[in-house]
Amino acid sequence: MSDTNNFQLQLREGIQARAVQLSQQLISEMKENWRSYQTNVDSIYSLLLKKGLLREDPYKKEHHVSDITSPKDAPFGDSYKDDELSIRLSEYLSVLDFLNNYSSFTLEAIDLKQVKKLHTLLNFIRFADFSTNSTKNTTRALAVVIDKVKKGSDTLSVGAIQSSLNQLSDIHKKLEKQLKELSQFKREEYKLQVRENIMENLDLGNSVPREIFIKELKKEFQRQKGPLPFYPELIEEIHEESFGETAETKQQAVLKKVAVQKKQSGDSNAQANLKPLIIDALRILANSTRHIDTALDKMRSNSQVIENRPRTFMEKFKLWVIQLTSGKEERTIYEIEVIDPATSVHITKNLDFESFISSAAKKTKNLNGLLSKGSALYQKLMNADEDQVFSYLDRATRDVSEINKTLDALDTFFKTEVSRYERDKIRGVKNEVAAVKGNLHNASQKKHEYVARKEERDQLKKLGLG
Repeated sequence: MSDTNNFQLQLREGIQARAVQLSQQLISEMKENWRSYQTNVDSIYSLLLKKGLLREDPYKKEHHVSDITSPKDAPFGDSYKDDELSIRLSEYLSVLDFLNNYSSFTLEAIDLKQVKKLHTLLNFIRFADFSTNSTKNTTRALAVVIDKVKKGSDTLSVGAIQSSLNQLSDIHKKLEKQLKELSQFKREEYKLQVRENIMENLDLGNSVPREIFIKELKKEFQRQKGPLPFYPELIEEIHEESFGETAETKQQAVLKKVAVQKKQSGDSNAQANLKPLIIDALRILANSTRHIDTALDKMRSNSQVIENRPRTFMEKFKLWVIQLTSGKEERTIYEIEVIDPATSVHITKNLDFESFISSAAKKTKNLNGLLSKGSALYQKLMNADEDQVFSYLDRATRDVSEINKTLDALDTFFKTEVSRYERDKIRGVKNEVAAVKGNLHNASQKKHEYVARKEERDQLKKLGLG
């Protein structure tokens, strides 16, 4: 019995130490991976919507996600296949959004049931082995649609989709490995809970047959009616580790599983070179360009509606005053109201519409080049030093944020400037603005991760450990 108590004590200490390590490292990395995963899935979905290969989900507003539940991967019917794929992807993105922004993603909140749900969610689409020959229905259907883009002449779209697919493949493999590691820890944590909360109440002696052991534990589970579920497979493992012929060997194997893992020698090099983190942030930001381009097209269309409508005398006078004060009589000037995100103050300003559209399109075209690893901009940044790349990230973030803020203001302007009879001609950009905000948020998360790791690296250098 003393050997059993000694093992249980070592196991508890090992699990506590391993829990600290997983919370600080694994869980943090998984959060970032899931966010990047959502960003890339959303980028593909948005591009396919723009191409007209998928359609907006008419039931999107009816999706009320409150749990990590993957959409069904049932076979598609012969008709309305694209519509069904559109709905499934929309539902999938809603669940990913819930996971990343509303669920409690902590080591304490995740149990074996949650690990299984996360694994199912990850494998709803098999990006790790993405193919038109996939045995999974949704994966195969999406691959077929994407194949249509790849066979087209739009090289920018092909490059953007391939970039997202490459990233998703890498992230998928990382998450699979991380979920396996998390599952292994949670299995041993569960078994410790059974030993401490269930077996402690039973007098099992030094030897008990497997069938009787399982029966007695099941009765105690039912008597307690606690939150701990009954997993027969793991209960059998506990019996083998406690009363089996090779119990001591199995106990040592368990302690080895939960031991704190030392960092590999390559980690110091990874810590020294943090530039890939900044590049990742920039590529996440670059995914916003397709949403901005779509919004710019809508703004051009909205401007034509405004400019082609009959104007009253007061509207003509107001426009004349705006153009007179701006000194740009030949330009299209709109008086818009923007909100300062730092102070929430509403600021009215005269916007040179053509200049804004031209500047925004130029900036997004430049940033979009980062989606291709073979582009001149990508290669230039890879060869630049960290500070230069970080400065570029800062500048790009400000540009995208300012463009998005202006698009939001223009959206409000156009909707309020037309009569209710013409309102159906105005194309809204709320979805695009929201998507860009998501990209900005995810890029900011990656930026903060870089700053934190850089500070850690600098501290290590000061201590002579870098």
